[in-house]
Amino acid sequence: MSYAGVDVGTSGLKLAVLDDDGEVAVERAVGYDVVEPHPGWCEIDPYDWLRAYAAVSGDIGGVTGLGVTGQMHGVVLTDGDAEPVRPAVLWLDERASVVAAEWARTGVLDALGTPIVPGYAGAILAWLGEHEPATMARAERVWFAKDWVRARLCGDAMPVTDRSDAAGSLLWDPATEEWSAAAAEVVGIDRAQLPEVRPSDEIVGQTAGAAVVVGAADTATALLAYRAMAPDAGPDTVYVNVGTGCQVLRADAAWHRPAYETERVFADAGSAWYTMHAFDTRSMPSADALVDAIARAVSRLEGVRVVAGGGKARDPAFRRLLARRLGLPLAYAPLRSPSACGAAILAAHPNAPRIGLRRGAVEVMPTGPGGSAR
Repeated sequence: MSYAGVDVGTSGLKLAVLDDDGEVAVERAVGYDVVEPHPGWCEIDPYDWLRAYAAVSGDIGGVTGLGVTGQMHGVVLTDGDAEPVRPAVLWLDERASVVAAEWARTGVLDALGTPIVPGYAGAILAWLGEHEPATMARAERVWFAKDWVRARLCGDAMPVTDRSDAAGSLLWDPATEEWSAAAAEVVGIDRAQLPEVRPSDEIVGQTAGAAVVVGAADTATALLAYRAMAPDAGPDTVYVNVGTGCQVLRADAAWHRPAYETERVFADAGSAWYTMHAFDTRSMPSADALVDAIARAVSRLEGVRVVAGGGKARDPAFRRLLARRLGLPLAYAPLRSPSACGAAILAAHPNAPRIGLRRGAVEVMPTGPGGSAR
């Protein structure tokens, strides 16, 4: 048996196929363009995601299960038949900056304990309600990227999501793990428009003979993949996923309020949580500056060992620089598509014990002089 995972990324879609032994049999990717109709806006035709999936999956056969993951925070608005009523608005979009700033100033959503960010679904929907009321009047359903793709693959029109995507929306209360009536009122939507929240590994449909699970957000599935590659890692392990964006993650048993302005606390792909520091590596003037930023985040998360992966971590020189700066045990997880691999692990879980990952040896880097960087 084999299990596929699909990652609906911001600039491209990735596919990974795992076998029963946890070997990564296939990894593929195809890019697509986002659109900037106005400065600071970021949109895409959701059907570009389906076209990308068709391009990478056409000759993949015999897959038992499929999991879909994808970018967090943005929204797809559809009618009752899951047909989009406008382009999807993505997490990089900044049109709701004034809305977000006002909410942060007044503290109207402080009870959620979630940072107020303009590219999160709640702020986007509030902006659309003010500036595109006709569009919002046509919108019967609110989807997250991976959920719309999964539903279209299964021929389903009823939105379902998981807790990891709900947690990054500004519409979900982490204390109750339910959609917040107060937040929906502030945003100006009906809670009935929001998807039902189900477990990430629950089977919700089929496509091409494969059982399809709910899936989870991209950071949650990347964390799942890294933990599968390092099953002996303890609670003081920090995971660094470094590519165009960088996420520095710690798995947590319970939700807590962020300790730093740059910190995020989100639900994982199971029943627990993770704490994250994230930043755009393109804003870093040098590799040294990026390594310093990672070291500060690792220190704030009180990590004593690190597992690193992602595009930039494939460079041995970068790994050596990071190991020297951290002064901590650093293991390299050689995955090209960690989020897609994590989605495939979710797809395997309902049918068999959760598989590990064996994509080559996990390389342990020598440490060097490091230092605290709080």
